[in-house]
Order: sequence, then structure tokens, then C-alpha cells
Amino acid sequence: MYRAVLLTGTAGVGKSTVADALGQVLTARGCVTAVVDTDMLAQFGPAPEPNPGPVRFHDRLKCANLAAVWANFKAAGARFVVVSAVTTTETPARHAARSW
Repeated sequence: MYRAVLLTGTAGVGKSTVADALGQVLTARGCVTAVVDTDMLAQFGPAPEPNPGPVRFHDRLKCANLAAVWANFKAAGARFVVVSAVTTTETPARHAARSW
């Protein structure tokens, strides 16, 4: 069974710091854990126009890249993932959760 923690919020509130700390705690307890900060998963531009749907292009790209990264971590044996992500609405968070 796989377990995930998704830490979301606005920029600068400590999501990455908490994700790193939680990853260290899980690893110290013997849990094979991946920690992913999604900030770098959508460094792409400019975004193609128009932007269809309720989820912005960069949020969709971030989620697609998260799914690919998680697949690699799973193949390496990870059973836990801690993800930090900047989100301003609930929609990208739901989209991210479906990525894995």
C-alpha cells in the first residue's frame, strides 16, 4: 500500500521545510520515502495559449511531471511520498492527488 501527504498553500509558508522534516522522520522510522517539492516541476514557458479548463497550464504540467517522478520513485521501492506544492485553489490540489 502507498501513502501520500500533500502539503499545499501559498508561497513562503514553510511547506518545503515541513516536507523535508517529515521525509526525514519517515525515513528514520524505516519507511522508504520520497520527498518532492513541485516548484521545479513546472519551470516552462511561455505557456501555450489559450488555457482551457479550470486548471492552469502550469498546474497541469506540474501534476503530469509529479506522476512521472512518483512512478520512478515507486519503481525504486518508495512506499511513501511527501509532496509540497504551491496552490491557490482546491482544484489543482485535487488534480495533483489524482496524479498518483
